[in-house]
Amino acid sequence: MEMTDDLRAARAALQMINPAPYNAEAPPAALASEITPTELHYVRSNFPLPAHDGTLEIGGAVGHP
Repeated sequence: MEMTDDLRAARAALQMINPAPYNAEAPPAALASEITPTELHYVRSNFPLPAHDGTLEIGGAVGHP
């Protein structure tokens, strides 16, 4: 599965370590402050992105699946 343009844009500021599975981190200059901005939090993936159609089904012991 390929990353969507939205996901690619959200990760544009990160420094890629490994493209597949995707691993990236904030560039060193972004860590000068005590607080790391949300968009610069690191991304660690152990496996490639799975194929997914974007829907979520909730079932099991729930009142309304």
